[in-house]
Amino acid sequence: MFTAIALTSWSCDASAPHPSTDICYLLKNVSEFDGKTIELSSEVKFTMHGRHLFGSQCHELGSLGLSIDEGKYKDKIIINFVRKVMSQKGEAKVILIGQFVHKPMENYSGDFILEKVVEIENKSTK
Repeated sequence: MFTAIALTSWSCDASAPHPSTDICYLLKNVSEFDGKTIELSSEVKFTMHGRHLFGSQCHELGSLGLSIDEGKYKDKIIINFVRKVMSQKGEAKVILIGQFVHKPMENYSGDFILEKVVEIENKSTK
């Protein structure tokens, strides 16, 4: 007897508390993640117009707005994340945990409400 297993482009590690995906897969499959807390691999850039999550490999799909609740600014990891991205005046690769809310706007496909910073890597800006 054989058992069929369906595979998708995002992973859900049994030890991980949240499904994990990258920004390109999320932007192609927004209804699959709407309202869910996920671990997201993305690139981030802070500008005078806001905080943007995007994928350099799928820029044509748009981006997400990065929302940070005012209360999160008490978290040293969040403060260091914001300072690090702002100080490098460029893009960074990140892994974040938060809730995705699909609400299409002029410049965004929705919001990503930050809960936790898992990893941040400076991206060279040449």
